[in-house]
Order: sequence, then structure tokens, then C-alpha cells
Amino acid sequence: MHKIQITLTCLALLLPTQAGAEKLYLGRNDPINKNGSLNNQPLLDRANSMVTLKYPTRVDFVKCGHPNAYYIPNDRILVFCHELTKLIYDQVKNLKTEEEKGWAFGGGRYFILFHEISHAMIHQYEIPISGREEDVADQLSFWMMYQYARAVESAEITDQRSNESIAKQDIFNRFRGAMLLMLAPEISTSSYADEHAFNAQRFANLNCWLYGADPSNAASLALAASTLPTGRLKKCNAEWQKIDNFVSRVVNKSPD
Repeated sequence: MHKIQITLTCLALLLPTQAGAEKLYLGRNDPINKNGSLNNQPLLDRANSMVTLKYPTRVDFVKCGHPNAYYIPNDRILVFCHELTKLIYDQVKNLKTEEEKGWAFGGGRYFILFHEISHAMIHQYEIPISGREEDVADQLSFWMMYQYARAVESAEITDQRSNESIAKQDIFNRFRGAMLLMLAPEISTSSYADEHAFNAQRFANLNCWLYGADPSNAASLALAASTLPTGRLKKCNAEWQKIDNFVSRVVNKSPD
């Protein structure tokens, strides 16, 4: 894997480095099945290359009894449930090729990890937000995921590829796991009172932002045009610009 050099727009520079840049570190890594535990350290290494938290934050990969991931502010612990990993796999396992499955599975896990890191950032740096924190965490997670995917594909174009359209398709594929996860059925009608938006709404948001970030991406355009109403489609680039501006003007602002 290429060493990804993130440019000035990337999240490694979003927040000031404290004395001894604080990192996510692996806590519990319980067996996910009879074959043992997943190697989750590379997942954390990649996240640590992109973000600096204010305090050391432990990440546990454990069984929870249901698909979930969450951040515990008082303990500074991020929990990634095995059941959620299995749900991501179930949602992507029917994709055509092993390469597509790998991209989508990894992409789904990165999106969830970045989402929970976003909660940690909001709490540890006391980032001012208005509205539901879950919506902002989705926006920040998308932003991080897009920077990661774009950096990976830029490196591969430079070293291996001459066809930029292939790279754009690969960026789209990395988001498929997250979008397919959002197509999973709602757990119950109690979702009306949940702090999260409905899965279908989150799917539409990711779809819109991915298209808005790069309207020239044929794969993103095809999906967005077939699933979003025309009125929303016209606003997707503006929505992306708002997210990018939020990161630049608010998240990137040095905390006291």
C-alpha cells in the first residue's frame, strides 16, 4: 500500500497537534468468530494518519448483542461492535467481484470509524454545532472518507494508472459499503425518536454529497440521478461546499 501524503486540506492538519500527538489506540480486540480476531490495527493506523485527537482514545472491537458503534465521552472509549462489522459484510457480500467487495467492506468500516471519531472530535475539542450531533458526525465522516479515498486514488494514478475515470469509479466503490449499510432495514418504529436520521435519509445524503463533491464522477452521477429528486440533485454541490466550509472555518479553527 502506498504511503498516503495528505495535503493541506486533509484532516491531519484540521486540529493543532498537542504535545505528543494523541492517538487512537487498540484496546480490546475480541474474537469475531471461531477463526479469531480481525487485524484492526491497520484501520486505526490509517485513521491516526489523518486525525489528531486532544486525548488518547481507546478503541474496542467487541460483541455487543446488536449492530452498533458508539463513543463514550467520559471514558474516551470508542466501541465498534462485531455485529456491525458482520452487517457491513452481509450488505456487500453479493457485489460482483472480490475487489468490489473488499473496497465496499473496508469503506463501510472506515465510514463508521470516522463517524465515531467525529463524535470524539466534537466532544474533545468542544466544536460548536447547531442541530443534531449525529448529522454533523455524518458530514465530518463523509469529508474524512472522501479525502482518504481521493488521496489513495491520486497515489494510484501517479504510480500505476493513466485512466482517471477508473480512479473515479474506485472512489465511488469505496463509498458503496457505507451506502449499502444505510439500505439495511430500520430496527424498529422507535427510530422515529432516534437521534440518527433514518437510514434512507442517510443514504440519500451520502449519495448527494458524493455527487456534489465531484459532479464529473460518472458513477456518482448515475446513482444520484436515478435516486434523488431533481430539486435535491441541483443542491448537492452547494451542500458539499457547506460541509467543506464548515471543516475549514469551524473544525480547523484552533481551540483555546
